Amino acid sequence: MGMKKWENFLGDRIEGFFNKRFASNLEPVELVDKLKKTMDKEKKKVQGELLAPNDYRFIMAEPDYQRLKAKRVMDLLYNVAEKEAIRKNLFIDGKLDIHFFKEKERKLGFLTVNACFSGSPDCKDAGDDHTIVVEKKSIMESESVEPKENIAAIKVVEGADVNSYLEFSNKAIYIGRQERNDFILSDGSASRTHAYISYERHRHVLHDVDSLNGTFLNGSRITESVLSAGDEIAIGNTVMVYEVI
Repeated sequence: MGMKKWENFLGDRIEGFFNKRFASNLEPVELVDKLKKTMDKEKKKVQGELLAPNDYRFIMAEPDYQRLKAKRVMDLLYNVAEKEAIRKNLFIDGKLDIHFFKEKERKLGFLTVNACFSGSPDCKDAGDDHTIVVEKKSIMESESVEPKENIAAIKVVEGADVNSYLEFSNKAIYIGRQERNDFILSDGSASRTHAYISYERHRHVLHDVDSLNGTFLNGSRITESVLSAGDEIAIGNTVMVYEVI
């Protein structure tokens, strides 16, 4: 057994021991912590890229399920998964799904999170007569399926617009001097529409829009590039920092 697998094995056993000795209601922070650990544990490398699962199934006791099956908890977990992918330089392919299941025989405070990649043999429906699934999509279909909480921001740290700041989620944002842009620069060296940031595979991607003076990421001129937390974007005499919020 490799060192990482051994550490995961011990961690699960220790966590299980404390759950048995000190069983109590599950809290959202415990779901968040388990989601992060599961994402890291189940990631895999494909063609040089680290991929995180896009399907997460939280299995808990019925009383915990009844307390936690709220839209605000689902939204929290969804946004945590998006932010964690950026922080750890992971990609998530396909639609991100968060599911809640209840088990009548499960003890209070016991939580299992199973993760899989949609389309894989181990990602089939797990429901049975004792299990109910609630998906983010079904919870939100009366409103919008888009997450409402912003997950990243850019802030000007050098240039005429220093301290200008914009938070965003998964909608494309445009940067430049033109007033219709989402992030307007007064820098005369910037083009009218200089660059834009898209959201692809649950990561933000910076694109240059055939600008005259170019778009630079961490000192290198780019056409397009995936953003990571702490990256510096230079447009003309303006330097911006990209961060997860």
